[in-house]
Amino acid sequence: MYNKFHFTFHLRTDGIADKGFPFIYAKVMLTGTRVNLGSMGIRVTKENWDTRSRRLKSSDVTSIAHNAKLDTLESQVRSVVLYAESRQERVTLSNSRELFVQPQPVSLTSSR
Repeated sequence: MYNKFHFTFHLRTDGIADKGFPFIYAKVMLTGTRVNLGSMGIRVTKENWDTRSRRLKSSDVTSIAHNAKLDTLESQVRSVVLYAESRQERVTLSNSRELFVQPQPVSLTSSR
């Protein structure tokens, strides 16, 4: 089964908080349905964001590391879609967010 798929990163500039640095957000268009994956936890200045390539412009170590993190996430999402296609499954809105969003870490500390 073929899943029409498009992945993108964007800056969410509405309601910019701390020091004017917006967060980078991820969005997936999947068979005509948009799934917002949320913030990637990376802040960047508008001047350091390339809207065409959807990546950070600078070539400093931090920007390279952030771009690598974005590339890794995009690759992971693509592999989920390809895996579903290999099993002849259709990725839908109801199951896509569970497939794409990584589980949050669980705290193992006990409160006494």
